[in-house]
Amino acid sequence: MMKGELQVDSRLGNGSRFTVLLPVQDIDGGHHETLKPLVTGWQSLESAIEEADALNFLIVDDNPTNLEVARYIMEDLGWSADFVMSGEEALEACGSTKYDIVLMDCHLPGLDGFETSQKLLPLYPSMKIIAVTADARAEALEKCLKSGMCGFISKPLIASHLVDAVSQSLAENQSIER
Repeated sequence: MMKGELQVDSRLGNGSRFTVLLPVQDIDGGHHETLKPLVTGWQSLESAIEEADALNFLIVDDNPTNLEVARYIMEDLGWSADFVMSGEEALEACGSTKYDIVLMDCHLPGLDGFETSQKLLPLYPSMKIIAVTADARAEALEKCLKSGMCGFISKPLIASHLVDAVSQSLAENQSIER
């Protein structure tokens, strides 16, 4: 129907990778910067999880249910995290604790995730901020990039997507100080 292609690559003990290719045309003919895909190669799930064990995570979301889901996923992965419900609380938390990775809801009341990221990154340049949002429009992705976020996870939060995003941020930033 859309003249696309579905590719599946499955490896015993490593999992499966599904790739969907769709021919799309840019409506306005302009160039748009995009976030890199979350899956960066065949790294075993166990090694990605182990590598992130020593990192400090902050989860920022104004929805208690989303925070509970994130808490469950983090515990299931064996990762620890702090949880806050606003951009203002995120700024305060980062002032007292060094976080390596922040999972940031983009649409927060008050100081939203984009503004919060723009305030945090100049203060903590080695921090990686990964957007977590239900808004998957191209404009939202561009806004994530412009605010300095390094990755994007679509809601609902899924453990494998979180591991991929964290793994990608680690691969791209060899300078995360532990």
